[in-house]
Amino acid sequence: MANKVVEGLGFHHIALRAADYEKSMAFYCDVLGCEIKAAWGDPGKRIALLNLGDGGSIELFEESEGEKPESGMAPGVWWHLALRADDPDKAYARALAAGAKSHIAPKEAELGDNLKVRLAFVVGLSGEIIEFFKELN
Repeated sequence: MANKVVEGLGFHHIALRAADYEKSMAFYCDVLGCEIKAAWGDPGKRIALLNLGDGGSIELFEESEGEKPESGMAPGVWWHLALRADDPDKAYARALAAGAKSHIAPKEAELGDNLKVRLAFVVGLSGEIIEFFKELN
């Protein structure tokens, strides 16, 4: 059944802070067969979007040793859930109207060299981080 409130709503990706980025990349790519859809960032701050093969992805984050995690979460913890939405701005506004808090206002971003997106983040009613995400290319 199609969602009539937030059109195009569906799972896009879940984000993971890797305890060991290289080992996690090898595990997801070599062992599970994920393919790199996009990758960006400098050493110590690399990020990769790994295609699971069914349209969903895992977004893998590397953070430099000794740095306080930007997320405030320990490595190995699922960080945020990204939901596909035809109109991230509308989904963001609906979430705020229902009591969610703004985390990142709607904006366009380039992920790596080949992926342009529109995204927005909210903090849900239980403290969870939800991203509304639309691929533009």
